[in-house]
Amino acid sequence: MFSNIAIIALVPLAHAANHAVAVGQDNGLTFTPQSTKAQPGDTVTFTFMTNNHTVTSGDFNNACQPGSPLQFNSGFVPANQGTNGQQPSFTVNVANTNPVPVYCAQAQHCQAGMVHVINPSEDDDDATSLVQFQRAASKAQTNAPANQITGGNIANFAGSSSSNRRSMAFKA
Repeated sequence: MFSNIAIIALVPLAHAANHAVAVGQDNGLTFTPQSTKAQPGDTVTFTFMTNNHTVTSGDFNNACQPGSPLQFNSGFVPANQGTNGQQPSFTVNVANTNPVPVYCAQAQHCQAGMVHVINPSEDDDDATSLVQFQRAASKAQTNAPANQITGGNIANFAGSSSSNRRSMAFKA
């Protein structure tokens, strides 16, 4: 009987997926892909490919600004600081299917289109769609970094250890 319970307990884990997002691929100011559809229990791993970027949860109503409350923020991660031949990455856990805007807080990267949405609305006229977040970001007057690192795990970053980064599922 114990083995049946153990198998049933592991079934939800088998369905969790990890969604890969490249940050700054090919020296671009991009998140690739630009959006991710994820389910509760899934993870999203942002891998820093080039330059110095952030992965910061934002606000659909105030583009290029940290969300309030802040769900996650990697802090500035220079991609050339990878360890063991691996690129640095930041992984967040998905707690629900609510849309979450993500942006890079470096310089004017957000305004230049360096945005991503986890679980965007499929209606391009909806404020929580990728299209509307891109438009709002392009018009933002300022780009602000978050004041704390939170909400995920960093890996392969020579400037920090994962022990000083909190791990938690973000909630929208």
